[in-house]
Amino acid sequence: MWRLIEPGTPPPASRLRVLARLAAAGVPCGVNMAPILPGLTDTDAAIVAVAAARDHRATSFWAAPLRLAPLVKEHYFEIVARQFPELLRRYQCSYPGADAPAAYREQLRARIAAIKTHYDFGDSASRDLEVKVEPRQPARQRPDERQLALPL
Repeated sequence: MWRLIEPGTPPPASRLRVLARLAAAGVPCGVNMAPILPGLTDTDAAIVAVAAARDHRATSFWAAPLRLAPLVKEHYFEIVARQFPELLRRYQCSYPGADAPAAYREQLRARIAAIKTHYDFGDSASRDLEVKVEPRQPARQRPDERQLALPL
């Protein structure tokens, strides 16, 4: 599914390795599963697969359903027609506007909440780590120094 939906992006396993390395270095990391695609990535198994990033020390998990703004909708429907023709009618009926139906969004919210509880993410608003950055004077960089020096 990743190859069809996000061609040219790093594979999920690579993303998890980076997340784990950042977390090990003390950087609070979370996962964002958005958009969740009805009929494609909205199964419990798909959501659990992403939430399992908790095993890689993710501190938060956030997810949101697909939103189809004008122009994006037409483009996305073309992809669905080509790759998943059996889902096209469902999308056309479910997305008269930009948002998924309210009942679907509520069911998805409840399922995500249950999965977040299972993986002990809890309420992300209260459980995510807050990072306070103190302002400082920018250091002068020598020409031979790289801007980023994280050992990833």
